[in-house]
Amino acid sequence: MATEFVEVTIELRILKRKLATYTTPPEEGDEAAIFKRIQEDIQGCEKKIVELAINGGDQFETKPAQQNPHAQQSASMWRQSQMMSSYITSLNFTGKNEDEVSNLVTKMKAISKACPDISFIEIWSATQPMLPPHIIRSLAGRLPPSRS
Repeated sequence: MATEFVEVTIELRILKRKLATYTTPPEEGDEAAIFKRIQEDIQGCEKKIVELAINGGDQFETKPAQQNPHAQQSASMWRQSQMMSSYITSLNFTGKNEDEVSNLVTKMKAISKACPDISFIEIWSATQPMLPPHIIRSLAGRLPPSRS
């Protein structure tokens, strides 16, 4: 019975995706008949799911499954790395004045707080390519080539 429940649930998802391909319901012709049939099939699946759940009793687990803590940590790390990338790509820094430097430091601290599982060194390393070349050279201790 549990297998049937899963099969009907999958069928329902597929039918709903098919229905979602229509921006507006067709009013006549073959497309209208197909659209109506999909709606009827969805109703049939929903009815079948309810019947299986009622008749299946304790066979169907209603609690969410416990996730592996490593999977949760991995998902959190992935979200944080995506946020960090998004924040860093939106940085705009030219180094023209002290206010810009102060703003960059403030933003770097905010990124570090928003992404606590990512070390500041990693955030800083990811930020450097977004900086102007003359700033990167200065940070590396190299002076720009002189014009002779």
